[in-house]
Amino acid sequence: MATKPFNSEEYNFNDLQVVMLGRPVAGLRGIRYKVSQDKTNVYGAGSKPIARRRGQKSYEGTLKILLSELRSLLESAGNGKDATDIPPFDITAAYAPSVSDLITTDRLVYVEFTECEIDINTGDSETVVELPIIIGDIEYNV
Repeated sequence: MATKPFNSEEYNFNDLQVVMLGRPVAGLRGIRYKVSQDKTNVYGAGSKPIARRRGQKSYEGTLKILLSELRSLLESAGNGKDATDIPPFDITAAYAPSVSDLITTDRLVYVEFTECEIDINTGDSETVVELPIIIGDIEYNV
């Protein structure tokens, strides 16, 4: 069995660039995305499963951005619009560790914000907004 060469670095936040709505997200503080699929065991004779049923997949996530980044997004959406009014768009997350030339890219397809809550508290030196997202598909390693 061939072994992989030693790689002294792992992906970290500094290796990530996120692009959405045609521009890099400079005020990005975090991104989370996931796929889940309904799976259940199918039973027949006896007490053990005899097969597995696979149902629909669903995709969701969260984008964490600075309030100034949100204000830029809302400005592009138009006066009086909120984040949930922004039409569907794609998000590209590119990972490029400094130890390698290899860039790994994931594409989140048909993304929309499902809610937008601004929460500012006394003593905050910056305001991070968490925007839940619904995703139509996730294409890994594209």
